[in-house]
Amino acid sequence: MTRLGEQLIRILPETTGALLLVGPASEGLAPRLRDAGHRVVEAPLSPDDRMALARGELPQAFLSAGFAPVDDGLFEAILVLDHRLPLPPLALLNAAHDRLRTGGMLVISMAADSFPADPAQRRSHLGYLGALATRCGFIVEDRSEDQHPSTALVVCRKGERAPRWRLDLLDEGAIAGFADLFRKAFNTDISLPLWHWKYGDGRGHGIIARRDERVIAHYGCTRRRALFFGHPISALQMCDVMVDPRERGVMTKQGAMFLTTATMLELYLALQPDDLAFGFPSSRSSRLGERLGLYAEVGRIAEIRWPAVSTRPRLRTRLRAIDRDDSGDRALIAGLWSSMSRDLEGAIVVIRDWEYLRYRYLDHPQHRYELILMTSRLTGRPLGLLVLRQVGEAFELLDLVGPLAHIPLLVDQARRIAARAGACAVFAWITRQHVPRFITKDATVTDPDVCIPTNVWVDGPRVEQLQDKWWLMSGDTEFH
Repeated sequence: MTRLGEQLIRILPETTGALLLVGPASEGLAPRLRDAGHRVVEAPLSPDDRMALARGELPQAFLSAGFAPVDDGLFEAILVLDHRLPLPPLALLNAAHDRLRTGGMLVISMAADSFPADPAQRRSHLGYLGALATRCGFIVEDRSEDQHPSTALVVCRKGERAPRWRLDLLDEGAIAGFADLFRKAFNTDISLPLWHWKYGDGRGHGIIARRDERVIAHYGCTRRRALFFGHPISALQMCDVMVDPRERGVMTKQGAMFLTTATMLELYLALQPDDLAFGFPSSRSSRLGERLGLYAEVGRIAEIRWPAVSTRPRLRTRLRAIDRDDSGDRALIAGLWSSMSRDLEGAIVVIRDWEYLRYRYLDHPQHRYELILMTSRLTGRPLGLLVLRQVGEAFELLDLVGPLAHIPLLVDQARRIAARAGACAVFAWITRQHVPRFITKDATVTDPDVCIPTNVWVDGPRVEQLQDKWWLMSGDTEFH
């Protein structure tokens, strides 16, 4: 019998009720539990389950095989052995809540190599896991570490009252409810291809709150590769933050909007290795997040507008469309991004390599973008890349890639392209500290009331470190 097994024997209730043992086989534990009077149902992890764990996926033993009917289908206790963060625990907590009797015990043990070695970070992780358990209808009784330390335990009981809202991960089974909420919140529809573009193939995540099987709140994110002062990180761009209009009055720490937001930040910033979160909310939404202790503002977006200019050819530069199938064009973009990233070593910027540009613009399921390469007319040397889209009578400059010194040339060519198409203007979003790079004598700068927030709910970089450090344009959103 292992030291963990002895500890589990001590804390389990003295009952003859059924006990579910989920996880790897523990030598001597199941027989000892049976000797103590428990009816044990074992759900060991299969080789496929172990592979799923290695990929960070939820194995079937947690969802189906381990939850076979026992009498009325309810257990007195559920033991989850060797639970491995950063495996999202919401599905596990919800499944356990469904299969436990009221007052039944849930014990989650975690191996030491599944969470940080630093004691303070470890206590923080246990705290986040306890907070998630509370939101899923449990009363947390203990969060403790073995003194080795080789394991940590979270011990909780199923409360008498079910949570007002059921929190869960957004999956394809909930898309219909998500789409219905999207229509109510934004007065427009979202297509299935657009949903897959945002969230499919592991690109994004969503936390939903349900009541009576109706999706009433959602907080989403899509993952971006970024550079943090020159160092690669994984960043989460928050998106599709919405709540049923009938629930908007509940904007407190007990409300569905707060719960979905806090759960997202805990799951994907605290309990998983993503480094940073950002988004594009209005000032009103950002202030609400600040009041609830979730966000702090670290930047603002400015909108710059230029009149279209003469279509007369420019003697120094030449334009042509990018060929997505040309490996030479991909190499040219790699060089442009390398130059831009060097210029932005003192900033935070989403990586604008070919993989990102193809996904973000060329593979978009709804909008058509123009990716136009600017080269030197004399030498043929690449000078920059423009990403444009016509919006009514204007062209939007969504993105650019290249040395920052070439921005005036790129803006001039964007204005020329707009004039050739019969448009009257070009406009762009840029974080306010970079506005001077884009200014011309005839430019107009306005405030579109868009903030750049950062998470302050879980541990992360200091607000002061991030203040006015992002390079963001409208192409960094998922809605332009």
